[in-house]
Amino acid sequence: MRTTTPPVAAATQSSSACVRPATTTRAPAPASASAIERPMPRQLLVIDTGDDLDDAERARLDAALEDAAESIDRGEGIGADEAIRRLRAAAGTMSRTG
Repeated sequence: MRTTTPPVAAATQSSSACVRPATTTRAPAPASASAIERPMPRQLLVIDTGDDLDDAERARLDAALEDAAESIDRGEGIGADEAIRRLRAAAGTMSRTG
């Protein structure tokens, strides 16, 4: 007695049916060269050098940050669009005077 293989099973028996064409995405040559020259480190180190604030300066900074948080809680903050507009205006002023 002869048995036949069901069509689905026959299609999966062929290893070439499961293989997709290989594709390689390459970065532009300067980026590739840079990546080869400076490979990614295996372990990233976080180096925290701290800051140069003394105790009095640190206390003033902490108080200023607390004041800012309270100001925002009272609804006295400005939106991101307004902050960006002000920064751009200040930068424009600095470039004209500097």
